[in-house]
Amino acid sequence: IKPEKREEYVKVLSQMIKPGGVIILCALDRRSGTEEAMAYGPPFSLPEEEILRLFEHQDWVESITKMEEHDEAITTPDAFKRWKDMGLTSLFEMLFVIRTKGA
Repeated sequence: IKPEKREEYVKVLSQMIKPGGVIILCALDRRSGTEEAMAYGPPFSLPEEEILRLFEHQDWVESITKMEEHDEAITTPDAFKRWKDMGLTSLFEMLFVIRTKGA
């Protein structure tokens, strides 16, 4: 999702998800590299701080839990080569569980 559309996306989620529902969010965080590589997308970089900014103050969100984080350069070095060739030096994949408040 384009960065300028994220607020709208969260609003749409709030209208679609049922009370007590769960959102599974997988995000890529480009932590270092050339300016061009950092801004490239899709997929666009979505750092943990941005996820928290978007969701933690929503009145319908009960909790946000980071379940996993791994460095693509270490866990999938062959796949990371594509990103490295674009100018990235660090790319992390993160998995979050966002739980909504019950009825």
